[in-house]
Amino acid sequence: MKPIKIIIAIVLSISLFGGATLLYNHLMSEEKESNIAKATTEKETEQISEDSEESRNLEGSSEPISNTAPLAKEGNQIGDLAYDFTLIDEQTNSVTLSDYRGKHVIVSFWIYGCPACYAEFPEYQKLHDKLEQDQIEDVKLIKVYINPENASTPNISEIRNQLDDSGYTFPTYWDKGDVATNYGIYYVPHTFVIDENGLITASIVGTTSYDALAELVGLED
Repeated sequence: MKPIKIIIAIVLSISLFGGATLLYNHLMSEEKESNIAKATTEKETEQISEDSEESRNLEGSSEPISNTAPLAKEGNQIGDLAYDFTLIDEQTNSVTLSDYRGKHVIVSFWIYGCPACYAEFPEYQKLHDKLEQDQIEDVKLIKVYINPENASTPNISEIRNQLDDSGYTFPTYWDKGDVATNYGIYYVPHTFVIDENGLITASIVGTTSYDALAELVGLED
């Protein structure tokens, strides 16, 4: 029986030693991780301190810091830089959108045979008269007649005659469809309001009114 007791005692000693070793290793591992975390925290604190010092040095620097805002992207959504274009009227007089930087511009697309387009003509005529009579130079109106080059609908000269016969004198320019495509025109009438920096500030699908347009560009009665 004594050999058995000796063997059991040896096994227990080994088990206790092994358990103690595992516990020691576990504790040492935790202590090591704690030291690593502590060292990392101290390093991060030193980095923050260095960054703060660098920031203070920059604030005290005499070199200018640029605050120029990034340029807006070209597009047809509110906030976008409006696509530039050049169009001609019935006498081949041209108009280029970018020439009107520094001014508010109203760009209104329409087509032949569109009842809603015709319904808002009196509103645009009222706006045109206001700009002409009060000699307002910081607001421009561009009516855009969409008509493919080989279409069977009236050309720009015929449209001008029809407008004149109806008492509408606002300027109208001919778009073969390229400008309308850039502006994503699917329904007409469609009006864009563009600010002094060339940015689109309003996009109106459907008929609009003089009062609405006047408010958008800051016109006063």
